[in-house]
Formats: sequence, C-alpha cells, structure tokens
Amino acid sequence: MFRIRAMVLGLALVAGSAGAVPLSMSPAAAAAGNVLLPGSQWFGGTGVPVCNLPKWTTCGGQAPVGSAGQCVELAQRFYQAKGWYRGIFPNVAGAIDIFTGAAKLGMTRQAQGAISTVVPGDMLVFSGGSTRLADGRLAGHVAVIDSITTNGDGTRTLNTVNQNAKVVRQPARWHGGRVDSYLSTHTIEGVVHDPDNRGSGTGAGGSTGYPDVVNGGGSRLTGPSSYLDVSSIGQVYAWNGAYHGGQPAGNTGITDVALAPNGRGYWMTDSVGHVYAYPGANPYFGGSPQGAGRIVSIAARPDGTGYWLMSESGQVYSYPPSNTYYGGSPAGYSGKFVAIEATSTGRGYWLLTSAGQIYAYGDAPWHGNATGFQKAIVSLSRTPGNGYVLVSMTGQVYAFGDAKHFGNVPSIAGDAADISYALPGMAPGYLIVSTSGAHYAFGSAPFINNPTGYTGKF
Repeated sequence: MFRIRAMVLGLALVAGSAGAVPLSMSPAAAAAGNVLLPGSQWFGGTGVPVCNLPKWTTCGGQAPVGSAGQCVELAQRFYQAKGWYRGIFPNVAGAIDIFTGAAKLGMTRQAQGAISTVVPGDMLVFSGGSTRLADGRLAGHVAVIDSITTNGDGTRTLNTVNQNAKVVRQPARWHGGRVDSYLSTHTIEGVVHDPDNRGSGTGAGGSTGYPDVVNGGGSRLTGPSSYLDVSSIGQVYAWNGAYHGGQPAGNTGITDVALAPNGRGYWMTDSVGHVYAYPGANPYFGGSPQGAGRIVSIAARPDGTGYWLMSESGQVYSYPPSNTYYGGSPAGYSGKFVAIEATSTGRGYWLLTSAGQIYAYGDAPWHGNATGFQKAIVSLSRTPGNGYVLVSMTGQVYAFGDAKHFGNVPSIAGDAADISYALPGMAPGYLIVSTSGAHYAFGSAPFINNPTGYTGKF
C-alpha cells in the first residue's frame, strides 16, 4: 500500500544530469520514449522501463512521474511502482535535493565515507554536473541501485540503473564506507533509503583506499613480433625491435614510456616529469612541470608532434605549449591516477585511476569503468579502433568498447604492472608484464622472452 506523503505538482522543477525542465509538457512536443532498458530486465524483473527522450508521454506504456527523461523521474516512477512513494518527491528541484532533503521525504541517508549498509532499490545521489538550477546550484544526478554483488577481496559492487546518462547500467565499487563515482563531472554524496523498502542489505567490506601503484616504464608492443620493456631505472629491453638508448643519468625513477610513430623511438618520463627523448634526434618538447607532485604517466600524440604528462592527482601537462590541453584534475575520483592514453586521432585522451575510473576528454569516448577487481587497477591501453583494456594488480583484464577479452593471468609473478593492446594492422590481443618482468601474451600478442639483470621493477 502507498504511504501518502506530501506531493508537489504543477511547474516544480526536477533535474538530472542533463538539465531541469518543467513538469508540464506540450503534448505536441512529446512522444513515446525510446525504451533503453525494459523493466523486466532489472530489479529481479520488477523494475520500470528506462527511456532516453528528454520529453515523452509514455515510457514503455508508463506515464512520467515528473519531468520525462530526467534521472529524478526514473527514481520517482520506480518508487511509485514499488509502492514506496506516491507521486513526485516534494521540494526536489534537482537530484542533489534527494540527499540534502532526505528527512523531509521520510527517508534516511548515509553520507559518503560512512555508508554502512545498502539495500537494492536505494538511491545513489551525486552532486555536481553541468546543469544549474534556478538558484544557481548544480543539479547532480541520482541512480537506482539494482543489485549488489560481493567481490573476491570483500568489497561490493553496486549495480545501478540510470536515466538521462550516457550508459544505463553502471557498476560502482563500494568499500570501507565509500562508493567510487563513475561520472567524471559528479561527486557521490551518499545513499538514500526509503523505510518502505524492506530488502536486506550487506555491509561494505574491503579497504577504504587502494594500494599505491609505483611501477617502472612497463611494456609496449612495437609490432606483431616485438615489444619494448623499460625498468624503473630506465633500462630498455628491445625484443626484436630497435634499441635507441636508455638508463638516463639523473632520473628520479622512470614511471612510463611512450612510443614515437613508425618505430622512430620513444620518450620516457620520471617521477618529477623529466622527459628523456630517444634517440637524441627524437624531438624533446619539454617537461619538468613545477608543483605537479608525482608524475606517473606519459602519452604521445600519434603523429609524434607532442605529448602529455599526468600526475597522480590527475593534472595533465601539454608539451609543447601549443599542444592542446583537453582537461584534467577531475573531482570526485578515488585512489590515485595511474595512466594517461591518447586517442588514435590525438584529439583527446583517457585518464585512469587505481579505482578503475576512466575520465575521458576531447574526442575520447567513455565506455565504462572497471569494478569487481582486487587490490587496484594499474594500467590502460587503447585499441586501434574504439575501445580500451584495463588490468588490475592481480592480472584481471577488463575490455571495453571494441576491445576483445582473451583472458586473465591465472597466477602472476608479483603484481601486474602494464598492459599493451595490439597495434593497428595486428590481430587483436594484448601483452601483460608483471613488476618482475614476466610477460603474459594473449590473442595475437607475442611472447619472446623475459628480461634478466635489471634493477628495480617494470
């Protein structure tokens, strides 16, 4: 039975991640919504349809409860269908108000960092975004938690459903009272629970944080039968490929390497952002950004005309100065940033955190984040087309977009340090290297040999 609570009708505003619109709609401007996810495919078959048009009269035969197409509308319609609430949430101008005004809704809330129990059907509420409400506040976003799964390390995955978002189904990692955000412009505020939702919850397990990822230069496929390894002191092992030099004097610990196009060499960076160009004829565009903190990754433009450095806090530095800066330093991330990867056009890049979060800038498409892993995510590699792969410390691989998944490392020597996807012209595959230099080849990627006599790790 519905509990009768206060309702606000008429022209109140509700908002999601893409804007606030009046509840009243012109019939001429509305249409039947395109169903992105039927209600039969989530919440044990008892969910509600999810639609993607900004205005519609029905979604899978259901009338909107509030502004059609908005994230808040989905939550209201779902809660009404479950009998937990009737009508429109009062005094909710944007999704963020569900969290700040939870008590007025007769609901309870748990703030980020102190989320001790979650029940399927609860709402995950975000602040931020790009849409401003009439009073100038950012609208935020709300998602409905579909189900909860337990990961091998005791953490939990919250499987969420989203309306008015790029991807309907989104997993989020919940551990130590925190939930990692999967939206690059939003920060998680917490979880809101309706007392009429009597499902059973599970406490958050696992560590609050992530282990630091402090590796060397890693490994790069350089051809169908060749690859390059770089240790943390800059020793270079060129397997069936050209050796252009290495082990630069005065380096503070090599953290990454980027290939120049057409086998013309490579650039290394160390922990303070010194950049070393090999061979000497390869252009040096600059480096050593001031006040950057630890530099952990470098990505080169595919045409070889520049590169980007990234710090562990997600700051991006463009070299030369004319090289386009597409963004960085996102809010709301978890862990630390571990890798930057340029798109095939050079007009964008992805940033990766140890929490498996992907932040896409420029023309880089966002395909998803990793969840369900153990320890931390350590590296990212793009496909020649439209996708990317991630690898965790324990050798679990996550494939997104057009990337192919060929398997995980069943028993890795040390921790996984890097992953490199097949180059253009190669059949799909990827190469994983561990911190101890052990290689694991999948698909078309070759296995040639493992380095010996090195110092540090890869």
